[in-house]
Amino acid sequence: LDLKPIAESRRILFTLVSDVQNPGIEYEDEKMEVLIRWGRQDIGRIARRAVAKTSLKVAPGAWKVHALNPDGSRKREIAAQYADSTLRFTADIAGDPHEAEFYYELVR
Repeated sequence: LDLKPIAESRRILFTLVSDVQNPGIEYEDEKMEVLIRWGRQDIGRIARRAVAKTSLKVAPGAWKVHALNPDGSRKREIAAQYADSTLRFTADIAGDPHEAEFYYELVR
């Protein structure tokens, strides 16, 4: 977010993306190569759960990790550890049971 290399950055946007579909979407077969129906677009999407145990080499500092709302505002802080120039945290799309968490802000 500050346009610096990861090793120097003070703010990093981390994105975790899995398979996201509209409810009721239909494909020709299980290969999912030919779309028959888009499904419902007036309600929330269905996201396949993904969990990423993440390790990044970063600059020294008191790092915090925040799950973000879709509008970019901070939603909640995620447990993170910093040691030996490495920031470690677990990103989980289903970390909030009410809304998928795709975006994370790493900040020092």
